[in-house]
Amino acid sequence: MQLPANLVRALGGEGNGCGGVRYGNRLRVELADPAAIDEAALAVAGVRAAGRAEGGVVHLLFAMADLDRIAV
Repeated sequence: MQLPANLVRALGGEGNGCGGVRYGNRLRVELADPAAIDEAALAVAGVRAAGRAEGGVVHLLFAMADLDRIAV
């Protein structure tokens, strides 16, 4: 899934591996460096919460309408 540029930047940039898979109102992304996430920029991009799992996996929670708007 192609992510909007502001969300890619919030996730640490294109070099950080910002592809995403949608599951309902959540995006699952795998990042090379999860520490590169800009939490404030995620909020501006519409992310309601971010959950981090092992192996660089991050789950981004959105309001359904927000995710419908950005995830094409």
